[in-house]
Formats: sequence, C-alpha cells, structure tokens
Amino acid sequence: MEAVAKKRGRPRRPLPRDVTPEERRAASVGSRRQRAVAAAAEFSSYPDEGRVRQPVIEVLCQISSATVWRWVQQGKLPQPRRDGRITTWRVGDIRRVLAGAGEVVQ
Repeated sequence: MEAVAKKRGRPRRPLPRDVTPEERRAASVGSRRQRAVAAAAEFSSYPDEGRVRQPVIEVLCQISSATVWRWVQQGKLPQPRRDGRITTWRVGDIRRVLAGAGEVVQ
C-alpha cells in the first residue's frame, strides 16, 4: 500500500460557485510581497489613523523582516499594536518615520 503525502498548511477557502473564471484568477494572483508592494503604492492615500501590516513596512523602508523588529527594539520604528494575531502600525507614525522626524516617542 502506497503512502499518500498529506498537504501541509492551511486549506484554501473555496470560492462561491457563481464566481467567473476571471474573478477566480484575480483571487489567486499575487504573493504576499506583491500585495505589499501594491499597498505601499497606495500608502499616501491612507488616513493617518489607518493601519498597515509588516510586509508594507518592509516595502516602504526597504528592509527585511528581522530589521523591522530590530528597528522597533532600537526605537527607530514605533511599537506595533496587536489585534489578536494581527500586528499593525499606525500610518501616521510610519509617515513621521519616513519623513525623518527622528526617533518615535511612544
């Protein structure tokens, strides 16, 4: 009897049956990095009270994931807010960092 390899990771959520093939492709296109680049391109239109996730910070500051957390420890980036399992930063705080306002006061 052959052993069947079990798929790893979280199962994908099925799309409704009335979705067109174009919509189905659009829902599956884009890696985490591509979505972050798209969100960073629209960053200037976000309100100051808005929130962005870590991949957007990485793209905006052109740094790695480890450097994001290193900068948080050093005070170069503000402390993020945790909403359950989601880590986010305020858009206004990130704008001040990008403008070169120096270290962020918590």
